Amino acid sequence: MVLRQIVGGFGRNLPASIFVVLHTRIEGPSRLPAILTRSGSLPATHAEDGEPILRGRIYVAPPGCDLVIEPGVVRLDCRGSARKHRPSIDILFQSAARIYCSEVVGVLLSGSDQDGSAGLLEIQQSGGATIVQDPRDSQFSDMPNAAIRNGSAGHVLKTGDISNCIGRLVRGAAAA
Repeated sequence: MVLRQIVGGFGRNLPASIFVVLHTRIEGPSRLPAILTRSGSLPATHAEDGEPILRGRIYVAPPGCDLVIEPGVVRLDCRGSARKHRPSIDILFQSAARIYCSEVVGVLLSGSDQDGSAGLLEIQQSGGATIVQDPRDSQFSDMPNAAIRNGSAGHVLKTGDISNCIGRLVRGAAAA
């Protein structure tokens, strides 16, 4: 799994919070936080509505809920929706871009639709950094290609290079 490889590349002292949205089925609990915790040195949990945002943590959107960033806290929107995907990558990216602007690093990986490309563009327009998995390195190239087409792909990288790039970007922002 691509996420396991990326998370495995983060060190304990990553000066950032990581938010993960994965298109999953709503039925049943997700084991993704446990998988990501075992894959690297950062703890991963399902995000809880109203919990504080802490550095060195991975927050995973629970199945059926959008992950929304507000100043210093995580919000969940689990109300019914007519959108195709819930959780929505665009909702996460757009809320992060509005609140944290140039401090955001958005990463869009393999997927079979266009979710995330509009939000990635907002991150870029707010001064944040954007990374897209190389479509030739992805299982499903629709989402990376959509971001490349709309001009929001600041970096197009193979999976093995993504965690190092994130580390450089967030350490550079933390030093500024």
